Amino acid sequence: MNFRKHYVALFAIVMAIVVLSAGCTDTPAITPAETPSSIPNLVGVWTGTTVGHTENYGYREQVTARYNITEQKGQSFTGYKAYVMGDGKEGHEYMSGVISFDGKSIYMADHDDGVISGQLMGPNEVELIYVMDGDNAMALLIHLTRCEN
Repeated sequence: MNFRKHYVALFAIVMAIVVLSAGCTDTPAITPAETPSSIPNLVGVWTGTTVGHTENYGYREQVTARYNITEQKGQSFTGYKAYVMGDGKEGHEYMSGVISFDGKSIYMADHDDGVISGQLMGPNEVELIYVMDGDNAMALLIHLTRCEN
């Protein structure tokens, strides 16, 4: 009787391993050497305007934004952004980002806080949506064009 319990437990463990590993062997991971050629080069200075609402400063319209993508390796990139805050002071934040496999969507995380997602509208045009929760919650729509690369 005791042997039967061990056999059932061993059978359950083996089946769990088989089921869990079955999906892991079908599709190989894409390595940086296999990065799709549809990935655009985003390095350069991007400028434009921002509209939206922030908890601390209220509605924001036609505020100047400047994003500088300083380095890109395959689908990953980094840089910083400069902007004017609601009190008139200039601010800047560093960020890290990635480009989707289809080369059309981008996602960024500020190194302090906040998340940005967006769509490439063309080789030199992008629309971004920035959201942040917490003490200075905000939702912003940013339209940028590349002015140099």
